[in-house]
Amino acid sequence: MRIFFILLFTCLTASGQSKMLLASLQQGAPTAIFDGQNAADPVNEVNGTANTGNAGGDVTVTSETSPTPTNGTYYLLFNKNTASGLGTENASITLVGVLTGDDITVSIDYNEIVGNAFTIALPSGLGWDVTDNFNTSSGGWITDTSLRATATVDNPELRVALLSAANLNDQIGIDNIVLTKNN
Repeated sequence: MRIFFILLFTCLTASGQSKMLLASLQQGAPTAIFDGQNAADPVNEVNGTANTGNAGGDVTVTSETSPTPTNGTYYLLFNKNTASGLGTENASITLVGVLTGDDITVSIDYNEIVGNAFTIALPSGLGWDVTDNFNTSSGGWITDTSLRATATVDNPELRVALLSAANLNDQIGIDNIVLTKNN
């Protein structure tokens, strides 16, 4: 009889552990990993523009507070410093914390503050396996816009393209960059 209870206890314990393991696997939330330490970083927000590129000076990147950001106190403002028709200016944000092979969903908030000729992209030429992009639309802050690709290098870039149709001093704000690791 004692052996019966020992076997019954062992089976029930193993069954409970299996159910807990299955539940933890089913609830396994993706991991948010961005560590930009700039105005668009929702976890480590600072009044700064670390890990941004300015297209060789053709775009000014600043940290701003107005219009009111969607998350925190600051957002990144990209301002075009060249006249329209002179080509696309490709500014960037380095996605610190992404490693080669990471399948990433990038979620951002943006605001076409002045103008409407912008594209946000994860280009294959800047460390992604495929190009995923979208053209922005006006109307104040647009939230939770997502792109997805797999990194082919560590710390790949998110492109903020100010298109050739954009005029001098056209501006787009970027805030609340959330990177989710899907694998």
